[in-house]
Amino acid sequence: MVRNPMNKYGAKKSFGYDSNAERDYSEVLDLYRKGNIIRSWDHHPPAIKWSTAKWNVDFLITARDGQEFYIEYKGCETDYYKLKLKWFLSMEPIPAPLVIIKGSKSTGFAEYKRYGMEGIPFP
Repeated sequence: MVRNPMNKYGAKKSFGYDSNAERDYSEVLDLYRKGNIIRSWDHHPPAIKWSTAKWNVDFLITARDGQEFYIEYKGCETDYYKLKLKWFLSMEPIPAPLVIIKGSKSTGFAEYKRYGMEGIPFP
């Protein structure tokens, strides 16, 4: 069976990342790590699971002070993504703080939303 190298909305898988843009954002995270802005990051950490679904968040970040949070990189918000985000935010407490980064080739990266990030040092 030959796997399709394209992801939804035409994004091409790239070196283990779901898109070139996600891979490019990992390079930003490398710069943050080298600059001591964050302690470390992991790509596709263990999935967040509910009774009937799971969410494979893009990155798990460890801040300088040891606190952990997720980063989800979005080029296009699908209805399924919106449902997973709603489930995530309905958990009490949420498993870890979350930053949503939106981006595209033409606009670059931009922080979109933060959830539960109070007191966590991140640019």
